[in-house]
Amino acid sequence: MSEQKLDILLEGINELFLVTREILDRKDKMIVKLDVLIMEVRQIKTDIAVIRQDLGQLKNSKLVAS
Repeated sequence: MSEQKLDILLEGINELFLVTREILDRKDKMIVKLDVLIMEVRQIKTDIAVIRQDLGQLKNSKLVAS
């Protein structure tokens, strides 16, 4: 195999390495973002549950006061 062909192959391997590394870096960042989103959704669900409970207590207190 000629030296020129080897150089082309090495360039291709290096480019593939860089692309693969970038994909893995982006995947890791996306996982972190998804984890944050999951925590935020869980917090929102907890907040909604508390609001529903508070509304239920308000309704009950208004019924008792009536």
